[in-house]
Amino acid sequence: IPFNGHDSSTKYSDPILALLLIQATAHALSLAKPGCQERCGNVVIPYPFGVGADCSNNETFAIACNSSFSPAKPFLNAINMEVLEISLQGTIRVNNPISTSNCPNRPDSTLKMDMSKTPFSFSDSQSKFTAMGCNNLALINGKDVETGGCTSFCNSSWRPSTCYGINCCQTRIPSSLKVIDVSLTRIYSNNGVESCKRAFMVEQNWFANLTNPFDVHFMENVPVVLDWKANATCKNFTERYIKDQYKTVCACGWGREGNPYLVNGCQDIDECADGSAKCTYPYVCVNTPGGYGCFLPNKSSKKARAAIIATIQAASLAKPGCQEKCGDITIPFPFGIGANCSGDEGYAISCDTKFSPAKAFISSINLEVLEISLANGSLRVNNPVLTSNCPDKISSILDLDLSASPFSFSDTDNRFTAMGCDNLALINRQATTIGGCMSFCNITSRDNTCYGINCCQTRIPPFLKFINASLGSIDRSNDQIGCKYAFMVDQDWFTNLTDPYVVQRMDNVPVVLNSRPYGVCRSFGAFNSATNSSESLCRTQAFCTNQSLCSCNPGYDGNPYLPDGCQDVDECASSLYVNLCLGTGCVNTNGSYFCACPHGYTYRADPTFPGSFRSYTCYKQASGNTRKMAIIGTSAGLGLLLLLVGIWWSYKIMKKRKKAKLKEKFFKRNGGLLLRQQMSSGDANVENTKLFTSKELGKATDHYNDNRILGQGGQGTVYKGMLTDGRIVAVKKSKIEDEGQLKHFINEVVILSQINHRNVVKLHGCCLETEVPLLVYEFIPNGTLYQYIHDKSEEFPLSWPTMKEVAMELEGIRMSNAAPTPQQTYEEVAYSMNEPMNEPFGPWDTATLTASPGNLISRLRQMPNLC
Repeated sequence: IPFNGHDSSTKYSDPILALLLIQATAHALSLAKPGCQERCGNVVIPYPFGVGADCSNNETFAIACNSSFSPAKPFLNAINMEVLEISLQGTIRVNNPISTSNCPNRPDSTLKMDMSKTPFSFSDSQSKFTAMGCNNLALINGKDVETGGCTSFCNSSWRPSTCYGINCCQTRIPSSLKVIDVSLTRIYSNNGVESCKRAFMVEQNWFANLTNPFDVHFMENVPVVLDWKANATCKNFTERYIKDQYKTVCACGWGREGNPYLVNGCQDIDECADGSAKCTYPYVCVNTPGGYGCFLPNKSSKKARAAIIATIQAASLAKPGCQEKCGDITIPFPFGIGANCSGDEGYAISCDTKFSPAKAFISSINLEVLEISLANGSLRVNNPVLTSNCPDKISSILDLDLSASPFSFSDTDNRFTAMGCDNLALINRQATTIGGCMSFCNITSRDNTCYGINCCQTRIPPFLKFINASLGSIDRSNDQIGCKYAFMVDQDWFTNLTDPYVVQRMDNVPVVLNSRPYGVCRSFGAFNSATNSSESLCRTQAFCTNQSLCSCNPGYDGNPYLPDGCQDVDECASSLYVNLCLGTGCVNTNGSYFCACPHGYTYRADPTFPGSFRSYTCYKQASGNTRKMAIIGTSAGLGLLLLLVGIWWSYKIMKKRKKAKLKEKFFKRNGGLLLRQQMSSGDANVENTKLFTSKELGKATDHYNDNRILGQGGQGTVYKGMLTDGRIVAVKKSKIEDEGQLKHFINEVVILSQINHRNVVKLHGCCLETEVPLLVYEFIPNGTLYQYIHDKSEEFPLSWPTMKEVAMELEGIRMSNAAPTPQQTYEEVAYSMNEPMNEPFGPWDTATLTASPGNLISRLRQMPNLC
């Protein structure tokens, strides 16, 4: 039985034996050393790094977690830099300071770092040296030697949001760089004025994603990536070393993940559970240590037939009747050789048969074609090298104009490159310098790199169609000294050179040009919406991508620019796709295929198949017993759910009934029957007293929130509330310690219901449904009688005659209350006195009207505390 795991030499003939090798999916282990802190703030600290004593491999990997920040920040002790991220792939991101000179509101600073006694070095693959400023010559000095640098040239009238040499420059750095000392120098006089200059080492991906790279002006630090290597060994056979020229790191073996520096730190990956296994019908997946196996169930001796592998019969990519190849180069339409064979004259190809093999040339720009890619919308051509003052070389110019063609230099695939001693190479467009770099002189050291010493590189602006390069020296009087080179080059080709200086012996180097139709796939030539057709160039079974390129639909392959150029891919006989209909019949269809699945299996899409192509396979259907069990399980689940809902509903009803009985109990205990008896006596004022519900008053007082308390007295607590009709009221929660006081409480309700005096607070009603009786008064915002008597006030001084008058009015009200008539109002009583009161009683004042008579002034002084 075949084994589809990582170790193809392993085979199992017995599925039972294979099942014994199944291991459970590993729980995620801590990446830190056991017993040590795994995180500092938002940063994970994996071993060999560590926070605390004996938690790191050695002191150079020790991390200090500074908790004075929020969240806490980790710092690498060996170089005293903030750690942003640690990767067990051998890299660490740290915050790196910026070197500045002559910048306003910034002290001059120099970027100096010496990591020679640490396991760290600047990552040459992920970090770049960058300089900003006007005519800024920034150099990286190592141990008494210049190791790289670049020059940012001055253009005050144009500052693009790019870093191609104008006001900003970048260069790669040497491998395993540990020591840097950055210097900033002005190369040309700028009217005697020193301008602000900056230089820094920066993570290239972070810098490239900045909307405006000049935002760095407002920063003090930028992220940079360091490489690291540990002396710690990989712990057991399940780990492996990854080695390159400069570092050695440990990594978990195939089929495992975790921390390879810890004992048992690498755990098996369950490919059967995470969907990465590719076991198709009729095989089943069985996980094994470091891999998985595909086995036939039930020890079946049936052999699965092998997937059919065949090559797609590719249709001709050229226009019918036209030459498809020139030498070794395939010429797909819209390119073409001969009359009426290209989509536009800009795509015309001339095939020079004087060479062996023949060579293809773009007629519109007269450059040799090396490769054409319809999928990428690009072509590689041979581009001349600009030279100056070189022996055995005629000085040449690099002046290329693509404006009349549909092509432009690819800013993603190409780099402008210069070589030579003190070579200042500039890219000019219409008398404007738009980019460039400078290679510095070091005749004692010439490694096979291009980091600024003897060789420099810079990116180019997008959609560049015109280039005019110039070569010179920093010292304009020495322009003719030393051999100098400059060229636009395919970066992938250049970086794969064993020795980049072999270019000095070449006349041409490859460069990538973009080739895209105009008007969003509407025209091969110049597009004019008024004259050009609105019909798309993308033909049958093709579509226009977001890159303005035509592409065949999924399941089709060929030339999308030709009628019927996109041909169906026969998945059942194609080497590009694995036939997933193992053991069954595969049936090809237009743009896809389907599986003729056997009885008991169903055909559906396979979501785990990699790539954009949608694949299908056969899955075993649920059996009759399985369906029956599923129905029973579903029904039981619904029944249980209904039972739980019924129990909950019954509980709610019982709780509601219990609450209603409790309210009735409180109503009787709080004198509700006595109040009804008083109300049935026929008194009109008592009959108008409203009985509020506990729900109304709870809502009005925000459930008796402490913030609503107006005051507290001997008779209870008063809350401020608002009824549903918008009235503001004072709700008094009475203090009744025994049922013997209920008569006094009901008497208060009856008395207040009968009072109709402009200086006495009006009672709206009461609530007897709560454990503590509640009275609802009108709300008086002017204060209380107690405040005016006891609190000294300059606005309302209370003299002895005034206090006497108040006492007399109170006594008058009490006497009148002793035997009131239904028609008598307390305004009439007030009018019988010398002067009526100016302020109404508060909710506590009226409660004392039934007290025994005595000295009136003494009674005023002894009134309870009011709100």
